[in-house]
Amino acid sequence: NNLKSTGKKKDLIQRLRSCSGHPEHLNEIAARKRKRVNKKELPARTTKKKVNCQIVITGYEPSKRDANLMEVFNATLLKDTKTIPETCTHLIVKKGVIKRTLKMLLCMSIPGRESPRIVHEDWIESSANQLKPLDASDFIPFDKKYIDRKGCHRLHLGDALRRRDSGLQLLHRKQIFLTKNIGLPTKELKQIIQNQGGKVLSGKPKEHQTTIVITNNKDRSSRLVKAAIKGNIDVFDESWLTNGLINYELDWRPKSEYRIS
Repeated sequence: NNLKSTGKKKDLIQRLRSCSGHPEHLNEIAARKRKRVNKKELPARTTKKKVNCQIVITGYEPSKRDANLMEVFNATLLKDTKTIPETCTHLIVKKGVIKRTLKMLLCMSIPGRESPRIVHEDWIESSANQLKPLDASDFIPFDKKYIDRKGCHRLHLGDALRRRDSGLQLLHRKQIFLTKNIGLPTKELKQIIQNQGGKVLSGKPKEHQTTIVITNNKDRSSRLVKAAIKGNIDVFDESWLTNGLINYELDWRPKSEYRIS
């Protein structure tokens, strides 16, 4: 009988606590509510790795080993890219060789620190060894035999990349007219000029101090080019722009080898 009465008393006390808002009972209810809220706010679990950098390769075909090494430091190799997508963070080139590929020219045309980092292929394996993307400054591309009109000489992109990263625009406020047979694809060439602060003219060029005509061997003898030269408009071979981007420095000299007169 004593046990029964004790049990009844406990039940009675518990009901009284719940009805009267006893502090201990209220604390239990509040704790339960907090648990329910916290469970709702927790983000869904994911096994997807965070991508630190997105890579485009130019000048050589990436191997399966390259792709495996990139996975080690959570990088993504962007495939089937004819140009440079906005998401690209790194452009990889062959060590010891610099080619004026469309991808290279597009990357060099984007001024400022937010532009894609350009590194040679050793960066991939070194980053994989350290399990993180390494500083691009230790893997600046160079060319043992970079050939231009002056002949063979060693080219290192260090100074050019520093000028690019400063935000300098090589064609700031320039009006550019492109002749018909330019070697580069028109769409990408227009993008390069716009990246560099220039404007592509749709109509015939008029004499103005900011107007430039870019042409090539096929169009040099055209009436339009001859008229531009007579009108004191600057006329340059297309290599003036492509070589200028690689060096990130345009040759404006009156007797420049790229100037057509």
